[in-house]
Amino acid sequence: DKITEQHVQITKLTKDVEKLTKDLQDKTNELLTTQEVSAVLQQQLEDKDTQLAFSQAANSRLESTAREGKKATEGLAKEHNTELAKLERQVADLRRTLETSEDNLKTLKQ
Repeated sequence: DKITEQHVQITKLTKDVEKLTKDLQDKTNELLTTQEVSAVLQQQLEDKDTQLAFSQAANSRLESTAREGKKATEGLAKEHNTELAKLERQVADLRRTLETSEDNLKTLKQ
């Protein structure tokens, strides 16, 4: 009777150990899956950080190019305005010369 009782206890304990072993294996598998997902997410984060760094560098180069372009455009506009003012003065001088010539021509005709 005592042996049967011990046998029942051993069987029960064996089943408990088997269940705990299975639970431990399941939890270990969950942990491994979680670690794998974490590793993938970490890699994706690093990839995004790299993309962000490249984008920031490209943006910085674009801003620099835009500033240089603006300076060059301003310089060309200044040169253009200077040339335009010079041409306007020349046209004004030519108009005065033409008026003087027309006046002289009228005087000669009289």
